[in-house]
Amino acid sequence: MQEQSSQPFSDAQFASSPLTETANAFAADWHPHLGARLAVFPRNLWIGRLQLWPDLLTFVEEAESRQLLYCSAEPSQFCARLAFAKCDQHWHLFVYRELELEFVASADSLAALERGLRAA
Repeated sequence: MQEQSSQPFSDAQFASSPLTETANAFAADWHPHLGARLAVFPRNLWIGRLQLWPDLLTFVEEAESRQLLYCSAEPSQFCARLAFAKCDQHWHLFVYRELELEFVASADSLAALERGLRAA
């Protein structure tokens, strides 16, 4: 189902549902090779009413960060990149609409990121 909104992605869309639930992180033993590296990431994200799932093929770990792309199971204009910066232990969320950057948020934890999005 294609997103029908013609309006830019708004902060209000973030406030309608949680970004993630703390209990839904990947378990360290979930995957024999990636499990421990994925353990910091949630198994799904909610951006407004849109549920996004990780695309494990996009997982990237570099010296300074770990990043994972989240996409909808249904066709959608939106996707999100969640990055964990190792140097400052901060999370960075980048939301894209048809590959154009729509929204950026950062916080020191997923819970703080969600609180910031709800307050926006």
